[in-house]
Amino acid sequence: MHYIDEFRKEFQQHSPLALPTPQQATNLANWLKTRGIQLFKEAFLQETSRAVPNLPDEKLIEQAYPKSLNEIEKKQAQQSFYASNAKIFSETCAWIAETVVKASTDPRSEPFALRHYSLLRNMVLDAQALLSDWAALTQETPAMYGIGKNSWHDSFQISHAAAQLMFGGSPFFTFADNATDSGTALLRVALETRIRFGFGLLGVLDLSNQTVLPLNMSKILGAIEQHESKFKLAIPLQHIERIYGWSNIYVHVGLKHFTWSPIFALGYLNPLLRGGDHPGGTSIHAGIYIDKATLLDIQDEAKRTYQLDPSKYELVTIPPEQCTAILKP
Repeated sequence: MHYIDEFRKEFQQHSPLALPTPQQATNLANWLKTRGIQLFKEAFLQETSRAVPNLPDEKLIEQAYPKSLNEIEKKQAQQSFYASNAKIFSETCAWIAETVVKASTDPRSEPFALRHYSLLRNMVLDAQALLSDWAALTQETPAMYGIGKNSWHDSFQISHAAAQLMFGGSPFFTFADNATDSGTALLRVALETRIRFGFGLLGVLDLSNQTVLPLNMSKILGAIEQHESKFKLAIPLQHIERIYGWSNIYVHVGLKHFTWSPIFALGYLNPLLRGGDHPGGTSIHAGIYIDKATLLDIQDEAKRTYQLDPSKYELVTIPPEQCTAILKP
């Protein structure tokens, strides 16, 4: 028996031709929770001869997220890329399916049934596309699983995704489906603002015309890296750099990854973006715990990196006390 055929057959039974009802959304979630995800794991093992690994989130980020366009081909040639994405699919899909099942008893969930169903459906289709990519890119066997995917978002689709965000998916203003992939762009914005305001590095002031020029993020991250051992970040800096680089791929060329990718990345970044506990209490800024001297050293490092002529340019910084970081007493 080929488990992938069973997986596809059973999934097809939960794929109505008409718009899914709330019950059908719940049925799909229940199937995934009780059988579908495990069936996919068995299919992945049977097809690739590799079990879906039990890896910590840090390792999954390193193996499943290319940090640049140049790294995509390298990642796609590695078995660990597919295994880690299979793990992320299994973990993320299980959480979403469990939430949909629990929400099904609440009448407030009914208007969201289509979106719940579409999210789970897209994840299942992407899981099959993952295996198809594995066969084509590591086994030189294209179209082995009879599924294809358009991995590009053009400006038309992105403009609709923006409208979906602006109007909350109201069908009276825009499409009601999910814009999951476009969440990648917001992750990039969230990361950049978190780092810039957390370390107080905003830009470069051209004194001749009082114009503020952008401060390159790679130089900011490089300055932070020089002092990384002196303070505490909720997320390792190398993973911040990796996810930031990965999100840039979508922002610059509209290349999508997998449906689960931005969802998992957001969950991983939450301690940095949303904060939590720190030695002095709880704060939304707790993801960066640093002393004033180190923060000033990082700002000075950025100034040296840029080799600014002080007669022409000035680094635009935020005083440590006003940065979105927790200062050590």
